[in-house]
Amino acid sequence: TALEAVNEHFAAQEKSDSLDAMDSFYQSAYGLISAPKAREAFDISAEPAKIRDEYGRNQAGQRLLMARRLVAAGVRVVLGTDGAGSNNNLDLLEEMKIAALVQKHRAKDATVLPAREAFTLGTTNPSEAFHLGSGRVEEGEPADLVLMDLSGPWAQPGHDLISDLVYAAHGCVVHTTICDGAVLMYDHVVEVVDQDEVMREAREAARELVGSV
Repeated sequence: TALEAVNEHFAAQEKSDSLDAMDSFYQSAYGLISAPKAREAFDISAEPAKIRDEYGRNQAGQRLLMARRLVAAGVRVVLGTDGAGSNNNLDLLEEMKIAALVQKHRAKDATVLPAREAFTLGTTNPSEAFHLGSGRVEEGEPADLVLMDLSGPWAQPGHDLISDLVYAAHGCVVHTTICDGAVLMYDHVVEVVDQDEVMREAREAARELVGSV
């Protein structure tokens, strides 16, 4: 399954800190690709800590990732998001917009990371990086689909769907999520678990964790 593939990938990362072993795995917590090609892009040593410190942590107060140089070197860059505990909101569409705008500011060039490229960072690139298929809707590929509600004002007049999704949409426009053919969410309602119960247990676990410190 897709989940098993992701778990196997993370298990492989834990066995080695080398860039080669990470195999194009994007460490979203540090804001950079860990891959052999990163060394070529930045002409630096293979030490992950050195790359993080000198070329692009995305945490507060750190330098911005120079994505254009990584992409030009053939590195597969992908996007991820944290939750409320890390001043984020699990909204990958918002991350696409932020990435596109920040990279334009970083390069002082409005043409850098256009909407379609930003879109691939959150769709096809992660699928390929985690070996979960191509991320495209094609015969023989995993039936992983997200259905969007395009009826809202954010999608009007609808000149360019990809630009609308990257620059104007938020996660709340996701109507249905299908993973490997199974409907996980339909009409904004999670089908496979009791969402309210999961959030309640998460709050309780968080309180216990904070209370134990």
